[in-house]
Amino acid sequence: MSLLSAFNNARSSLAVTSQQSAVVSRNMANASDPTATRKFANQVYDRNGAVDILSVSQSSDPALYRSMINGQAAVGTNETVATALDRVRQIIGDVDAQTSPSASIAAMKNALTDLAASPENAHYQRAAVDAARDLALNLNNATDAIQTMRKDADTELANGAKRLNQLLGDLETLNAKVVSGTVGGKDVTDEMDQRDRIVAEISGYVGVNVRVRANNDLVLSTDSGIVMFENRARSVEFTPTQAFDPEKRAGGAKGAPGEFKIDGISIGGSSSMAVREGSLVAALKLRDDIGNEFQDRIDQIGTTLVEHTFAEQKTAADGTVTTVPGLFERTGPGTISISQRVDYRLPGGDAARIRDGGIADATYTYNTDGESGFSGRINELVARFDDNLTFANGEVGRLSDFSSGSMAWFEGVRGTARENASYQTTMVARAREVLSSTTGINIEEEMTHLLDLERSYQASSKLIQTVNSMFDSLLAIR
Repeated sequence: MSLLSAFNNARSSLAVTSQQSAVVSRNMANASDPTATRKFANQVYDRNGAVDILSVSQSSDPALYRSMINGQAAVGTNETVATALDRVRQIIGDVDAQTSPSASIAAMKNALTDLAASPENAHYQRAAVDAARDLALNLNNATDAIQTMRKDADTELANGAKRLNQLLGDLETLNAKVVSGTVGGKDVTDEMDQRDRIVAEISGYVGVNVRVRANNDLVLSTDSGIVMFENRARSVEFTPTQAFDPEKRAGGAKGAPGEFKIDGISIGGSSSMAVREGSLVAALKLRDDIGNEFQDRIDQIGTTLVEHTFAEQKTAADGTVTTVPGLFERTGPGTISISQRVDYRLPGGDAARIRDGGIADATYTYNTDGESGFSGRINELVARFDDNLTFANGEVGRLSDFSSGSMAWFEGVRGTARENASYQTTMVARAREVLSSTTGINIEEEMTHLLDLERSYQASSKLIQTVNSMFDSLLAIR
């Protein structure tokens, strides 16, 4: 090797070492960011042995990254459902809580049983009315909790649409930089990290599929195939609903709430391209499926109380039987109350009517002789709690069984979501840990690499000094 070749090689080595040191320093600066990937310089040698930096690349593991974002979508689904149902549970309680429908029904039956033993006792009469009032209140509170949950889910959809549009806009800007930079041979690894972070955040809202084409061009779609980004960001649309009640639903008197659309395509469960995972999918399920199912169950309990268990009947001379609401009456969609005629706290209210009947009006009185010890009507009410009924959803059984089963259904949905959220959170944490150890930055390794580069720099500098001395010696001979 000639002295000139040695000098040029040493000089190129110094330049490359300097560039590599800059890459290592950038890694060290980003070491505290768990989403940052390790960058490294790709070296190339010419036929004379000189070295140069061809490009800067980043560590990657597409399979692990895909596993992480899929897990995040699953966490978004289950955590959203579990958190919402936890809030409802705080209001209605579990199966055994005094505020639950099943416990309230049991308390109502117990109060009537006590009254049947002493029908003349004013204290027991009022206690039965109080139990009825509590039952109505707890059912109404359940309705309020469910409709609040649906409204909160709708608000989450509105916020999610706004955030997704922002993220997709940012993704469009970053992707353009990545593609143009790749075409121009520039280092775009930091921009690719930022792009990956955006995709990861999007995956919490909806499950996604990621595809990278030539020049690092990214295409993003939902897990059902709806395109979210390809060359440009696609529009996310949602119109929030201002107020909710049980009639605000598909097929309801007040119509269905707003659809959530990506690129003009609905992502809800009835869509042919329904998205499978993500917090927004969960919000739609809470608003349109879980909320309505639980509300239907609460309504069926209320309807049974109004139209069957406590209904009053009278028979006309021609044998026609007329049935009207008695102790309980409807006050609105999903709500009931006790009749004012039996509410002893109100003017004209008389708790004794729960014994005598005639709550609807005097023509429906059962205790026609006005006996203080009359228990026939009360025993009839107690017996109706054991009637075998067919409910609107097809279930057959006693009201207490249906109520307990409804709470069990609710707890099953909530418990499954909470269990799945816990499992998926653990899996995502593990995936992040493995991904970070595989593609992330290890400060100790970078420090070691920096020391190696320092030694290489010193060696190249020493070689240049040696070659320079040899040139000086040759020039001195002349």
